[in-house]
Amino acid sequence: MKIYVGQSNLTLSMITNVTLTSVSSAVIKYKKPNSDEGQWSGTVNNTLVEYSFSDGDLNVAGTWTVWVYITFTNTKVSIGEPSTFEVYTQGT
Repeated sequence: MKIYVGQSNLTLSMITNVTLTSVSSAVIKYKKPNSDEGQWSGTVNNTLVEYSFSDGDLNVAGTWTVWVYITFTNTKVSIGEPSTFEVYTQGT
């Protein structure tokens, strides 16, 4: 399945392989193909951090890089390995 610029009816799920308890913050950080960086607030679901896209989130075609950044209630931080996905221009 291809992902297109402007698409918002999809959810990104990042597998952490650990049960996420005592989490104070779970975000999915990203780097767009144009090098802009940001983050989305994630929802913890057992070992997953998930984000449901909103209108305007996927606004640049090309290869996106994403990774999980988790802060626990004891202030310790866990950073996941980066993954990539491709966003296409409609009609391609």
